Amino acid sequence: MVLDCNEETILYSYYFTLSKSDDSFSTQFIVPLFEVMHPLYYIKVISDRWICADNVLPLSFKSMILPAKFSQPQELLDLQPIPAHSLDPIAK
Repeated sequence: MVLDCNEETILYSYYFTLSKSDDSFSTQFIVPLFEVMHPLYYIKVISDRWICADNVLPLSFKSMILPAKFSQPQELLDLQPIPAHSLDPIAK
């Protein structure tokens, strides 16, 4: 699961099975980024079959480059609607 910086909110959760023959495991996930950026999130892996078999990895956002924010939407012009038959000459 992915937890926020205070480890209070679960942002993402995923159940998977890892077998003995697997050398590594790869997954992708999407988590929300809030207006006030948290310094890091925690990725926590927990075994449901072994007692005390868990691991927590911090995921830092200090060097992350975000895309530019969306600009404000343009105001619509006050135009008069045109009849539908004028759009398709075959429909006449």
